[in-house]
Amino acid sequence: MNWVFKLSILKIALLLFLFTGCKQDYSTPPAQIEYYYSLPDSIVETSQILEELIGASDARIRAWASLAQSEKFILQTNFIAALPHIENAEYLFRELDDKLGLSKVMHYKAHAYWSLGANAKNVIAFSEAAIALAPPDKWSMYSGNHTIYLLDRGYYKEVLSLSDTLLPIFRKEESSGQILPSEAYAVRAVAIQGLQGDAQEVDTLINAALGQINFLNPVDRLHVYRLALYLGALSQQQLAVCVDFAQKIKSADLEAKAREQLDQIDLLGETSDQSRRALMSAYKRASRDSELLKEELVSYELERGKRASLREEKAAAFKQTTFLATSLSIIAALLAFVLIYRNQNVASQARINEQDAVLLLESYKNRIRPHFLFNQLNNVNSFLNQEKLEEAQEYVGLLSVHLRLLLESSNEKLSTISQEYDRLKNYVILQQKANNDKVEVRYSTDQESPQVRIPTGILQPLVENSFKYAGNTKFSDVYIHVSAQVIENKVNINIEDSGYGFMERAPGTGQGLRLIEERIAFYKSISPHPELWTLSADFGKRKSTVNITMPLTYTS
Repeated sequence: MNWVFKLSILKIALLLFLFTGCKQDYSTPPAQIEYYYSLPDSIVETSQILEELIGASDARIRAWASLAQSEKFILQTNFIAALPHIENAEYLFRELDDKLGLSKVMHYKAHAYWSLGANAKNVIAFSEAAIALAPPDKWSMYSGNHTIYLLDRGYYKEVLSLSDTLLPIFRKEESSGQILPSEAYAVRAVAIQGLQGDAQEVDTLINAALGQINFLNPVDRLHVYRLALYLGALSQQQLAVCVDFAQKIKSADLEAKAREQLDQIDLLGETSDQSRRALMSAYKRASRDSELLKEELVSYELERGKRASLREEKAAAFKQTTFLATSLSIIAALLAFVLIYRNQNVASQARINEQDAVLLLESYKNRIRPHFLFNQLNNVNSFLNQEKLEEAQEYVGLLSVHLRLLLESSNEKLSTISQEYDRLKNYVILQQKANNDKVEVRYSTDQESPQVRIPTGILQPLVENSFKYAGNTKFSDVYIHVSAQVIENKVNINIEDSGYGFMERAPGTGQGLRLIEERIAFYKSISPHPELWTLSADFGKRKSTVNITMPLTYTS
């Protein structure tokens, strides 16, 4: 009996050993990944090693290797290239239920999408997911990035509250050589400035941030420079260094903003004429890069949606998966029709003259800009993630109506103010359904103006700008007012909003406004009454106005 009992105990012990030995340990990355991170960057073989790890048979090694590859691209500020690797890592980590890996992938996902100008609500959601899953030694880092996303939304009080907790941690880590808190200093400085706090504290914080800037990686250095430029805190010498840094990382936007504040152009070894040309070149490159990035982002998001749909279908996913796939297919088909119509429009206008064709093409691109469709994909995804299928279905229906209206009007040079208002109302409904429900949009006309004809699509980019900036504020009574009035032999159109909140900017720098200026200039050049074509803009922090006048043309 005693021998049988001992044998039973031995069997149980053996089973426990086998069970614990087979159980996966997800408390640290795989040993192969830790070995990769231990290698110096100077070793040429690191890239080859990483490629081999990405193709490993073990799913967890592949996931961590994809994450390491995305980190390399992020440090190079190549966020588009990082997205497929982030996507692959997230899919694998979710399959493995690896919370450690998932926390890091959500951290990188928030950072990449924020850097690409994606929907702010989604970015904050990704960041909150990363913080919720973060191990103790990563919580402060992930929360530090979270303050940047909150700052971008103008949540200054929330930023300062979280900063009160984080700064003592960062200073302790700084003393042990683990971290440099310069980005945290810069974020806090902007938040205090936003709340009109102590100016001396703002100066102290931003100077502390700039004092460490040469020791930061390129991504963090880029963030600190942008915040310092927003505060106007860089000396002339620092601005020259910033221009040099922007050129090295090929950030035309940062270069343009730094050059705009640089008065001592001799620090760059340039003449006044050279400096002026360099500034214009930087702005043009920034605009071109921005448009190209939006197109790449739309393409990636469409393909990502298709891949996600296929994965879920293979796993016999729920009915909302089918709905998502259908929604993406509809939007993809509409995008294809848009491209076909755009190409037809370019071909026909080329017979008129080159300037006419370019301006009309830019106008058409502005009416259906790629980032508009990308934002709609995000909004559909957001509804589905919350299992709001009816809202998602309604939203896709509204989007289809709006895109159909734009397609139908794509070959029309002129529309009535009444027709433009109708198209605007469809666009406004989409914005309010998604995340701008606090913005009140008002329309007004006098008795004669509804039938006045104006260039097609000329109002939506201006209303879009108003949503982008006025809708970002936390103040109450947020509004956009579009009005039209006939005055003698011209019509006067006014777009007024309640202001830009945190995102104050200089007039004339918006892509939408620039395209409208080009269209006005074109019509002015061919008009028998060029003096009646005018455009003026007054951008303020609490109130912004764009005013357009043009000769009277009525419907037949």
